[in-house]
This record gives sequence, C-alpha cells and structure tokens, in this order.
Amino acid sequence: MVELLINPAGTDTGREWVELLNRSTHTLSLAGLHLSDASNDAAVEFGAAAAPLLAAGQRSVLVQSRDPTKNGGIVLGPGLAGGTFGTLVSLNNEADSISLCDGPCASGAVLDRVTWDSSLGPGYDGHALVIDSSNKRCPATQPFGDAASFGTPGTPNPPCP
Repeated sequence: MVELLINPAGTDTGREWVELLNRSTHTLSLAGLHLSDASNDAAVEFGAAAAPLLAAGQRSVLVQSRDPTKNGGIVLGPGLAGGTFGTLVSLNNEADSISLCDGPCASGAVLDRVTWDSSLGPGYDGHALVIDSSNKRCPATQPFGDAASFGTPGTPNPPCP
C-alpha cells in the first residue's frame, strides 16, 4: 500500500480508498484479496470482470464505493484497475491498522500492513497518507476529484520531503 485516504474532506463513508503498487518485477493477480481493519474483514470485489492482473510497476486503487459521485471522483475501469471493499472496513481517523491479505486475513497470508495513530494529526484531514519508496510518510498535496480532498489515486506520488 502506497497511499491511503484515511479521513476524506467532509463525509468519510464511501470515500475512503487504498492505492496499491506492484513493486515486484512480475505480474500479480488481485484475485482473492481482502482488506481488514482491527474489527472487520472484507473481500475485494471486482464486479462482473475477473480480478485484474497488476503488471510490474502498475497501480490499483481499492475503493469503498465504485460510484465516482460517492467516492470523491475516482473512476475505475480500463485506465485504472481496482475493486471495492465496501464500508464494513473503515480507515479510522485516529488510529488503525489496515491489512491487505491473500484470502481472509484471519487465515490468509498478510501481503502488507499499514498502521497509524493520532500522531498523524490534522495535517492529514482531507489529505491522503503517502508512503514513498523510501518508506517515508507525508500528507498528499495534490487536489483530486470533486470532494476537496488531496491525493493521487492511480498515479505516482511525489517523494515525501
């Protein structure tokens, strides 16, 4: 996970998202992915299409809602691979741990985990949490979509200062 919109501007419900980046040198299948927080686990749904393949260096965005009018303006489709995880899993503003797993997180392999706490502070209100290639964290600074939030869902993030 390289970018997470934990606390969107305005209402959070349906507008949180997680961006994945395939940093490996081979193509990965997104079939069987699950996201979980401290309380809930959700299978990532890809709609009528089969789970996409993610080529080396390619990004994917997992959203709570596929509807761009509800998710802040993210359009999934041929130009942006992604799926939905619904609102059962939410990215708690103050502190949380989100796991990306191959299968249900209780029994599957944890592929990645991002944890944060209240030290993020108000600088992340409406700004996605960016995790750059050197593992530095910073708030996103580029506006996106139609909901006054900041982030770069589906595109490269600038390095953190």
